[in-house]
Amino acid sequence: MDEKASRLFQAIEDRYPGEATTAKVARRLNIGDNVVTNWKERGVSFKGAVMAEAAYGIPAAWVILGTQPPIKNTWPFLEWIDFERVQALTRDDLIFIAGKLDEAIKDRERAASVVPANEGKP
Repeated sequence: MDEKASRLFQAIEDRYPGEATTAKVARRLNIGDNVVTNWKERGVSFKGAVMAEAAYGIPAAWVILGTQPPIKNTWPFLEWIDFERVQALTRDDLIFIAGKLDEAIKDRERAASVVPANEGKP
């Protein structure tokens, strides 16, 4: 496999386990399987690297040049919840949890924007 394609597919696999296949990459980028197959043999084009960056968040510079490390997903709750456990959840579970998190954030924002009745008055 070409070096650029190898970097791209490894970064996809690191971020999205099981998604680094020719068919899945082609589908996500809305291109033909043959284009992705060509990348594996001839290298990822600049346009392909930019498309992959938009779709996967993998820096095009990393794919093309190999000089910028791929940005790993950051999990802000690592201290409390193991990310592998989250990855094992179903889509419906994730939607439910995202809704609850969104509600909690909105409640916090509303609380922060409320000015006490006596504040600012003599």
